[in-house]
Amino acid sequence: MIRELKEELGVSATIVKFFLRSQHIYSEGEICLMSFLVDISNQSIRLAVHDRYEWAPVAELLNYDLLPADIPIAEKLKEIII
Repeated sequence: MIRELKEELGVSATIVKFFLRSQHIYSEGEICLMSFLVDISNQSIRLAVHDRYEWAPVAELLNYDLLPADIPIAEKLKEIII
């Protein structure tokens, strides 16, 4: 997690705590996502792999075109933050 955030977004992160495990079976195979709450301390994001990023209110996450394995994570975030 820390390495990926550094490589892909150019930020140093501190893991605050484990959040949720989400599993989904796609036609290509099964995926298990482990999500964590992290602190990036208001650092500037520098994209290395992605074309763009967007900060979104938690209440609006389910309005985005999320992949099936991402939906339980967005639902849980909405449940605990709103």
